[in-house]
Amino acid sequence: GIQERLSVVNADSLDDMLAINLYRFDDTGRFRDHEIDAAQAIGRPVLSCVKKHLQVLGKLKRVSQNPASNPRLALLKRCPALTARELDVCERLCRGWTYDGIALDLGLSVPSVKTYRARAFDRLGIHFRNELFSIVVGIDRSA
Repeated sequence: GIQERLSVVNADSLDDMLAINLYRFDDTGRFRDHEIDAAQAIGRPVLSCVKKHLQVLGKLKRVSQNPASNPRLALLKRCPALTARELDVCERLCRGWTYDGIALDLGLSVPSVKTYRARAFDRLGIHFRNELFSIVVGIDRSA
């Protein structure tokens, strides 16, 4: 599984954040100090390149207009009773994260992540991840 994650983040505002994540797995060990220093040294220029690339492709505008770009709001609209942790887990599931990645990011165990997912799905009245995606993109047929 994932042992460690190193994130390089540029946040112009709360709504405009770009992150590049570097992962280390069990078989590769933890990041060494010189690797962290190297990531810090090249982080800003790499983020600038990625952001410019996305702008050139026109993806930033399309993503911001896509309802799936803010799954939290769509989920809260459907079920205001969802807890913050349930929302955290569902939001990451919508973004394609694995249970291991979510657990690492939120400082939880994988079984806890699965429990939060199950509770959220129960509150939302759904059983499958594709139903979660349907809610987020606005084609919820079960509401």
